[in-house]
Parts: sequence; C-alpha cells; structure tokens
Amino acid sequence: MSIDSNDFHDSSGFPDFVSLFRQSAPNIYANQNKTAVFVLSAKALDHSNFVATLHDLALLNALGLKIILTYGLDNQLDNNQAPVDNKKLQSLIQKNGEIISKIMAEFSLGLINSPMHGAKVRAVMGNFVIAKPKGIINGVDHDALGEIRNVDVVSLNAHLDLNEVLILPPIAYSPSGEVFYINPWQQAVKLASQMDADKIIFLGQCESINQSFKGELTLEQSKRWLSTQASDSLGVSELRHAIIALNENVNRAYLLDYKKDGQLLTELYTRDGSGTLIYQDDYDVIRQAHGADVSGIKALLEPFEQKEILVERSKHNLEEHIKQFYVFERDGMIIGCAAFNQFAQQGELACLVMHDQYRNANRGDMLLKKIQDVAIKNNVKQLFVLTTQTAHWFVERGFVKAQLSDLPEQKKSMYNMQRNSSVFIKTL
Repeated sequence: MSIDSNDFHDSSGFPDFVSLFRQSAPNIYANQNKTAVFVLSAKALDHSNFVATLHDLALLNALGLKIILTYGLDNQLDNNQAPVDNKKLQSLIQKNGEIISKIMAEFSLGLINSPMHGAKVRAVMGNFVIAKPKGIINGVDHDALGEIRNVDVVSLNAHLDLNEVLILPPIAYSPSGEVFYINPWQQAVKLASQMDADKIIFLGQCESINQSFKGELTLEQSKRWLSTQASDSLGVSELRHAIIALNENVNRAYLLDYKKDGQLLTELYTRDGSGTLIYQDDYDVIRQAHGADVSGIKALLEPFEQKEILVERSKHNLEEHIKQFYVFERDGMIIGCAAFNQFAQQGELACLVMHDQYRNANRGDMLLKKIQDVAIKNNVKQLFVLTTQTAHWFVERGFVKAQLSDLPEQKKSMYNMQRNSSVFIKTL
C-alpha cells in the first residue's frame, strides 16, 4: 500500500502526523529504559484485537520500554478465585500452550508488509516465578490454585537489560515440581512491585471506568469509587489490583479497554491518553522553576505571545527571572506556569498560563492559589495583575478593577501604554 504525504495532513493543511510525532517525543524519552508490566484478561486473548496488541507491544519494545507480559486464561476463575482441580489445570495448561504459540508466532513475524517487519523481538520464558499452594481457606481446598512464593528478580532484570520481552504465563511451579495456576492480576502486581516497575497496565473490561472518568483518578478517588461498586462489576478486579499496586509503591497504573485498537500507544505516547490512569496524589506537582525549565516555559508561553495575550519574553529574559516562576508539572512535563514579582507589600501575578489541553480539574485555580500562598508568606497585602483579555476570570476569583495609580511606582514606570492593560487587585 502506498502512502501519500497528504494522508497525514489535517483540514488546515498542517502535517498532522508530524505534529503528533513531535507531541509524542517527550513521552518516548520518558519511557525509555523504564519497566512496565502488562496484564491481559482472558477475554483479551480471544478478541480480534489481540494480534494488534502484540504488534503494539513489539513497537513499545523497539522504543526502549522494558516489557513484562502476563495474562489470564479463564475470565471467571481470574475474578472469583475458585479452586482448580486437576482436570481444570490440564485444560488451562493446554490453553496456555496455544496462547504461547500464538504470541511467539506474532513476535517472530518478519514479512515485509507486516507491522513486525524488522522488529526482531526476542521473547523469553522460564521458571522465574516460584509458586506455592493457596491451600485450604475456610475449609475449602483450592487444589492447584497457587500463589507466588518468590520472584527471580536478578534473572528477570538480566533479560530486560538485553531488551528481551519477558512472557510470564499464569502457570508456575513449586520447588517440589508441582504445577499451579496463578491469578494473573496478583502475579502482575507482584511482578511490578518486586521489579520496581514504573507502571502496571491492565488490558481488561475497563470501558465503563474509562467512560465514567476524564482519563485519570487519584488513589484516594479510586478507593472511594471502588467502595460504591458491586464486586462483580466490569473493571472492578482491574481497579482493585491497580490500587494494590500503587499501595506497593508502583508509580502508576493504567486501566485500558482491550477491545480498543491502539489504546496502548495512545495511552503511553499522547498527552491525555485514552484509558484511565490511577496515580498517587503527587502525579501533578506545582513547584518553583529552575534553569532546566526555561525551554518548557518558553514553549508554553509562545502561543499566547503570538496572540498578543502576553508580552513576549526571550529565553534570556526567562533565564534571568526564572526564580520568579512556578511551574505546574504533570508526569515530568510542564503544562502550566505563573510568575510572582514582589514590590514591598504589593505583589504582581504574571504569566498565568495553562496548556489548552489541561484546562480542567481547576489547575488554573491551583496555580493562582500557589502564587497567593507565596505572596502571603512574603507579607504581601495586595496581589495585582495586568490583563488584556482575561478580566472576567480574575473578577470571578476576587480581583477588583483598579487604576494605574494604584500600582507600585516601579511598576507604573514600566507600564506599556500601547497595550492598555486593565489593572485588577485582590486584597489577601
């Protein structure tokens, strides 16, 4: 199939492919050499999207992400922890063999016209997970249903360092040679915790969760929402184990819908993703800026400078005044900023900007509160702002229209008559 460059242009003629690729670059860098544990529900293995998911995992591997893959084999068993008798175990072992063959075949695919051409994925399996019997619980013998006894972290890391994809089925073995079925959700959490993984990614029946939330939940929000759900609701098992993973110091967990093609790529390599991210409360951070933030701040300000909403600031100017800036950082990316300048007991709020894709969840108000807290800490009694196009936003937050004469003398001497900015003041 031939591809014309016009296929990647949007309606304005701008090369959409180039824009998307550039937008993905920070995420590509951020994920390089990080370890991620992927766990697929049993239903995901039987869906038509399974092959595409494997191809996307190969692409993630090529982009430098260290991958550990596990999966379920029985949807009902994985969500209800029922006993596994010998007949059931043999059925699970047989199905596992079929799944392994399919995974290996796709990772070995090298046809010129296939997505896997040139990928050269090296997948590794082994007895890296040692199991033990779950035992008798409330008088019920769970037979061949097992739990993880320990994980060979050293060997797993050695394979990951060779850029090999680790495939760890939910079939594990004990030192006495017994075979056990391991709950895939629990295995994924244990692996993510033991391997110090940066993230754990659940590809399950998560569509209702993804529809209910705007792409993200804090750990506390997740716990509150989970407490309102029936235990057999779709996505509950995935969310419950995502919470366990975060409680065991995994940085972030993702809930994705296995039926949605390309969700792995959009979740990890676009700014807003397409699934639901569960994160510790410090995922969004407001902090004082430092020298390394200059380029990020400049990129954030430029669209507003071009529209003449803000006065243009050079990189040199930003470097000189970087200590006046505070940045809103989201997962390592600067998505907002504001500056604070003090004039005795009056302070100026300047350059309050939030990236247009993140103007939700009251992030602008969070930046404003940060500047107000800084002002109060420095014994500032009044906070003023000069604006040409955002007067209503400040009025709604307690700022009152003022006169040029109300500004500090030093600021009055710097006032740009040509811009004719309105003055608003808030008493703190």
